[in-house]
Amino acid sequence: MLSSRRKVLEVIVKSREEAIEAELYGADRLELVRSLESGGLTPEIGTVEKVIKAVSIPVRVMIRERDAMSVANGEELVRLKETAKALSALPIDGLVLGFVAGKRIDTGNLGEILSAAPHCRVTFHRAFESLRSPARSIQLLKQFRQIDRILVRLDSSAGNWQTGDLAQWQKLAAPEIQLIVGLGLDRANISRIRNEASLNEIHVGRLLREPEETWGRLSRSKFLDLKSALE
Repeated sequence: MLSSRRKVLEVIVKSREEAIEAELYGADRLELVRSLESGGLTPEIGTVEKVIKAVSIPVRVMIRERDAMSVANGEELVRLKETAKALSALPIDGLVLGFVAGKRIDTGNLGEILSAAPHCRVTFHRAFESLRSPARSIQLLKQFRQIDRILVRLDSSAGNWQTGDLAQWQKLAAPEIQLIVGLGLDRANISRIRNEASLNEIHVGRLLREPEETWGRLSRSKFLDLKSALE
């Protein structure tokens, strides 16, 4: 069990090598993607297999074909379902996905994809930031029992959300769902989230890379600095 007395650190990785480094440097959970420059797309299944064999910490895998938060058509839906089914057969911790239609959750396609991996836990990713009513959306997502996490960035440019907003949403989401807070590249977010006990999971990507670009390498010193700042 991960300790509730400290923040759980989820780190984005793109390969077996990065996964090994992230675990060594102190990650508690991994989000595995490809094409980080596109916001993260579905990795090759071979990469997933290599990663889960190489690390002992939980791995969640992105399902997303395009740099978009929507399902384009029926053909894409079929492929997403096939991907979900194939990945759920592996010993992963869960899937990462989220689809919207306009400013609302695309419940139809979401339900279809979840049905292809009925025993797999799911993080609803940053598609959440484009929703018109976060509080109402949380209640809707709680109806999907597989969804146990929502990833949302602090200080979203779309909504200018603050720590208090996220803490309130966490109260609405509990106990079924835990919010994972994306820190982005704003270091002030570290101090904002440190003392908020209800928000005990954080998600980090470029902030732990040197340079802080999608192609940067994971940095041990940045891991140490972040974990120290969160204590």
